[in-house]
Order: sequence, then C-alpha cells, then structure tokens
Amino acid sequence: MTELRAGIIVGAGSAAFEVMRDMVYNLPVLTPPRWVRSRTTPIALENLLHYLVALLDHPASEHRIFEAAGPEVLSYQQQFEHFMAVSGKRRWLIPIPLPTRWISVWFLNVITSVPPTTARALIQGLKHDLLADDTALRALIPQRLIAFDDAVRSTLKEEEKLVNSSDWGYDAQAFARWRPEYGYFAKQAGFTVKTSASLAALWQVVNQIGGKERYFFGNILWQTRALMDRAIGHKLAKGRPEREYLQTGDAVDSWKVIVVEPEKQLTLLFGMKAPGLGRLCFSLEDKGDYRTIDVRAFWHPHGMPGLFYWLLMIPAHLFIFRGMAKQIARLAEQSTD
Repeated sequence: MTELRAGIIVGAGSAAFEVMRDMVYNLPVLTPPRWVRSRTTPIALENLLHYLVALLDHPASEHRIFEAAGPEVLSYQQQFEHFMAVSGKRRWLIPIPLPTRWISVWFLNVITSVPPTTARALIQGLKHDLLADDTALRALIPQRLIAFDDAVRSTLKEEEKLVNSSDWGYDAQAFARWRPEYGYFAKQAGFTVKTSASLAALWQVVNQIGGKERYFFGNILWQTRALMDRAIGHKLAKGRPEREYLQTGDAVDSWKVIVVEPEKQLTLLFGMKAPGLGRLCFSLEDKGDYRTIDVRAFWHPHGMPGLFYWLLMIPAHLFIFRGMAKQIARLAEQSTD
C-alpha cells in the first residue's frame, strides 16, 4: 500500500482554498484566527492528481508513505495575500487571537460555505507548520510544480463551470446567472419526513407544487416574499402548467424546473431577487419499510449580502420546509389510503 500525504491543496473544493476564497469575497475586512500564521507547502490539485495517477505505475510490496508539496513555503496569511492579488480583491487582513478552535469553527461556519466538519478538520491541521518533504516523491515521479499564484488563477477559472452540473440540470439559465464570487459549497436548510406513502403517491403530490395546494405550507409567507420582490420592481411570473406532472423547463411562478427524475427528485431554480443563486429540491427515497420525503434549499451566497440574506431567512426556511415535508407526506398518505 502507498500513502500520499499533502497539506494545503489549491483546487476547487479544497477546504483551505474555499475558506480563503469565501473570506476574501465575503468580507470587507479579514479578521482570521491566529492559525493563519502556520506555514505550509501548498500544492496545486493538478500536481497532486498527477502524482496519484503516476503512482499506479509504481506498485510496492510494502507500505510506503510519500509527502507531496508545492514549490513554495507560504504561511496561510501569505496565501491570503497572494489570493487577494490574483483575484483583484483588496482587503485589510488583521489576524485576531481567537481562544479556541471551536470559536474558529463557528466563525468559519458563519462567514464561509465550507461544511463545519470540514472546517474543524482544517483548523486542527493548521495548528502547526506542515512542511512536507517531497524529495523521494519528486525523484520517483518528476513533474513541473505549479506556482501558488498560477494554481489560484486556474482554480478560479475552473470554478466558473461549477453550476454546469447534474445538480443544476446543466441548465443554461443557471449557468448564465453564476458569478465567480458565489460560494463553492452551498449553504443548505431542509427537513426530512418518514412516511408510509408510496413513491408514486409522493411524486404525484410533489408535482402539484404551485397548483391548488400552492406550496403546501406557509403560503402566506411565500406570498409575502413575492410581494417583497414586486415592491422593488422585480416582476414575477405566476402560474404553472395545467398538466399533472412537471417537465424540465416548466415555470412554476418564478421558479424554473431544472431537474426531473420521476419518483426520485424534482429541483426548481430560484427566480426571486436575492444576492446569490439557489435551488429547491424535493427528494424521495424508498427505505423498504418506509419512504422519505426531503425538502431542501441550497444557496450559494454572493458576498456578505448573500450571507446576511441566508442567515436572515434561515428561521423561516426551517419552519416552512418542515411544514412542507409533513404536508406532502400527509397528502400522499391520504391518496395511498
């Protein structure tokens, strides 16, 4: 078995990179915890992947450990400074002495889209210098190591394609609305309900959204949100197709249907005015003795306004999605009976 170890990875989805990215894009003044002074040897994801693939051509009969490193030794603070220079975002950077890693995790959870468990692991790893010795690995697999600035530039370009994926139904409108400043990891809120209803019954009810039942729960809140848009001059479409089952491309009020997987998932693209890009997913799953219906919103915030909007809406989202999931299950159970 061969084990490959790396510290900071510069690439789309890397926790360290996305924390840095979100802080630079979301905050006018950066006040990161004291662990930004730790030094590392950041490596480009492209270089790391090359090592992983090439190691397949160098099998070993015993356990080996290799360390992978980039061409530069940089503190996390220096990486912030390089990132700001490459992205063109000028920010004040003032490290503050947060006393514990738990406060640091809370801090990152509020201002970045990186999942808390991932942020916790990142902070734990950055408590000390992580200076990899890649001498043995480079002797075995020579390659040109990409400089930190070039890796950042390449990653930011690659992340522009994030929304062109199955999660968004490869939807052209979603792709056109995506901005580089949007968070890579989506903020999310939702609720899951167990039910005895069949998948067919659940799917039939879910497809009624925007019709007689409107949004199944909290319709006055949905109406209030629509009125807020109209108050600032944003015209919203109304209505939905008359047919029983929705199809990709259909409009449900201001929402657009972007994913339809019968008896599995229905996804709607958020169409109201807000700082970010979002989608609402209805996911069904057969667990054998019971089924589940999950109603969940995914939100990629645009800077600090997008974060504030999400935090402001969280209580309403949790309340509404809980009610929606329960009402969908209730209606499906009634039709099953």
